[in-house]
Amino acid sequence: MKILLIFILVSSTIFSQSEILIFGGSNFSTIKYNNTDLSNQIDITLRNGSTFGIEYRFSKIIIGASFTQRGSKLKQISTMNIGGVDYEIEIGGHEVYDYASTNILYPISMNKKIDVLGGLQIGSSLGGTSFTKLSLTEFNSSQSDEIDMKPEDFSLDAGLLFGIDYMLNHRFGLRASYYQGFTNVRDTLKNSLNFKNNTLNLSAIINLKGLRKKSNHQEQIAKIETRSGLILPLKSMEIKIIGRAGSDMDTQSRVAIEYGLRDEITIGISNSNYLNTFDYF
Repeated sequence: MKILLIFILVSSTIFSQSEILIFGGSNFSTIKYNNTDLSNQIDITLRNGSTFGIEYRFSKIIIGASFTQRGSKLKQISTMNIGGVDYEIEIGGHEVYDYASTNILYPISMNKKIDVLGGLQIGSSLGGTSFTKLSLTEFNSSQSDEIDMKPEDFSLDAGLLFGIDYMLNHRFGLRASYYQGFTNVRDTLKNSLNFKNNTLNLSAIINLKGLRKKSNHQEQIAKIETRSGLILPLKSMEIKIIGRAGSDMDTQSRVAIEYGLRDEITIGISNSNYLNTFDYF
């Protein structure tokens, strides 16, 4: 995270007059075991996570840094012998892997609005969380456990990244991308029990170029005063960070990025950590 913050600070200073983009959105991740039989025995499904970061676009290449969450949901039906009797149990849960990632992409412009992207992404682990729940099906009872995983438990995550950018206008766009990991995720597991990351990502993109251009102050005031306070002025961007904490509650936060697309339309995306949701509006 420190590397990401330094990258953002340096980029904002050096490339303040260049094409810099910020992005954020949802990840839909899963894993694939190296042992095919193991993959067939376990029900592996997508888990929702988040990603946000910054990119600098050269004329022929894109370099970026981001915070990325990967992981998956897991479920397996098995039996447990208690007092000589076999009982059906369900072992389920999920794992979340946090990464500070960097990517290098080559864009191919299809037209003024669409770019096809391809390149590499490498992630250094920030740790993760593993949640396990064991349910005794016949008796409707369960027991759960959650542990924190340390960065040293993980290998360097590297793979191919492919995607497509669609710009709604010169300022705001959307991205869909797919990551195929080529390295084993865990550094503490044998190869036969290890696995690789696969991630589908949907993000919103905001081009920061030209945001500092000055305009007529009086004209801006007139426009703002004629609109509802709930709607942003045209071509303006707002970033909200809302949080609350107390002695008897976990820290809760909500981060939102909003953009004034038209006079009467504001669009945005927000993430609530305590609800584990992404909201688009």
